[in-house]
Amino acid sequence: MRVLTKFKKFGVVFAIILLSKLKILKFFFTNYALEIKQKFSNYLFFCIFAVRFLLKITNNE
Repeated sequence: MRVLTKFKKFGVVFAIILLSKLKILKFFFTNYALEIKQKFSNYLFFCIFAVRFLLKITNNE
């Protein structure tokens, strides 16, 4: 019985550590996803700007 209570306590501690690690990983992945989104939106804006610029040049000629 004493071994089971120690195992239960260890299991609870292990679960708390695992959950805290998952929260930290979720935080890092969220920041990474936001960084990718920002880079993609900057790239998309640049592509739209370049296409509009090229269309203006071709329409003027």
